[in-house]
Amino acid sequence: MAILLTIAPLPTGQRFRPLSASGAEAFGSALLSEPDDAIQLAATLVHESQHHRLGALRHLLTPVPTGGSTVRGRDNPRPVGGLLQR
Repeated sequence: MAILLTIAPLPTGQRFRPLSASGAEAFGSALLSEPDDAIQLAATLVHESQHHRLGALRHLLTPVPTGGSTVRGRDNPRPVGGLLQR
């Protein structure tokens, strides 16, 4: 099953630090910077595909309670549900 149907370019980031983004509001699409090699491209495509799969699942189920609490797992606080996206 194909998940990513549309890929839009982003400006190239730092070497070995590709930029990519996807969101539940735009299922099937992702923003990607130019990869350094084919392996990096493959890893980024898998990464963004997994975000879409999890996003689709979260639309069907409520895996964690919703609310205003945050969990620290990165430099910035994230909602509890954001831990699943890590």
